[in-house]
Amino acid sequence: TEGLPREIELRQKQYEYYRDLLFSFPKPETVSN
Repeated sequence: TEGLPREIELRQKQYEYYRDLLFSFPKPETVSN
């Protein structure tokens, strides 16, 4: 049962990575300005 917390931790890191990736994109309204 050691693999489950590690799996959750990996998912968390992956989620945070993609979330930061999305937020790093310029917003459409800032581009139009």
